[in-house]
Amino acid sequence: MPNEPICMYTWISEKLMGDQTSYIVATLDEERASSYWGVDISSGHIRLIENEEQFIYRSEDIVPVAELNSPQGAKLKRLFDHAAKAVWSEDLDSRRLLHVFYFNITKIGNSEAIGRTYFYNNHLYIVLTIKDYAGLNAFSHELGHALYFSNPKLMGNDPVTGTKHHNKDGNLMYPSISLTELLQLEQQQLNAVNNSYLVNPDALSGFPLSNINTSIE
Repeated sequence: MPNEPICMYTWISEKLMGDQTSYIVATLDEERASSYWGVDISSGHIRLIENEEQFIYRSEDIVPVAELNSPQGAKLKRLFDHAAKAVWSEDLDSRRLLHVFYFNITKIGNSEAIGRTYFYNNHLYIVLTIKDYAGLNAFSHELGHALYFSNPKLMGNDPVTGTKHHNKDGNLMYPSISLTELLQLEQQQLNAVNNSYLVNPDALSGFPLSNINTSIE
């Protein structure tokens, strides 16, 4: 059976969207990621309204998963919990809906990272910044982590190395990647997509509910 499209909600800072009804960088991200991983992506764009302090996200608010229950992580946790209640359709398990957030920030937390993937309360989230070239390889890299997290055979690890990242420079899943150059994926990495419940609903039956929460850049 052919893989299904990845169902995705893309939440975009209104400061980035301006008067647009969609955000072009998000569209370019999806096209690049689709080409890398050989997947189709069905995405709806949602404007993140930032008219009150509680809805304005700054770099320091984007904490690792271990800090989501801290006072500093309250904003991000509230957003994740709100997103998890979103329903794509009556037939879609909410765990198969990937949420992607574009914040009006230039780095994530105290790191220099421009992207981070979360597996939190059995749902997947990707956070991205607006640093230059974020519309090229950054999302594609983070989508790889989401595909690995949603594969019950991998549990977040790269299928080639058995660790969170690939060990060869020039591979899309290497820890530090070029944002502009065309990178590589091995066939074993591409094959792993078939066992991700983001594209294969049958894989969800082999993925029990978990108390494990983790994040990776």
